[in-house]
Amino acid sequence: MLRFLGFHAITGVLAGWALLAILLLYDVAGLGGLIWNSNVPAMALAMLAAVFAITFGSAGVATGVLLFTSDGDDGDG
Repeated sequence: MLRFLGFHAITGVLAGWALLAILLLYDVAGLGGLIWNSNVPAMALAMLAAVFAITFGSAGVATGVLLFTSDGDDGDG
């Protein structure tokens, strides 16, 4: 079960970071400019990456749990 949850968490984190990279690459809403013109761009990027990791990692785990199907006998008859 931990491997199942870990896989979905890592998948969600990677998807979130991919979205973040696209947002920064295309400078959506001036986000890339804000980050790169900041006094401490590494800290701003790390904070943004952490928030995206938490959000999308949680969404990945939730999606995995909601779509989980049992292959074994569940005792219904």
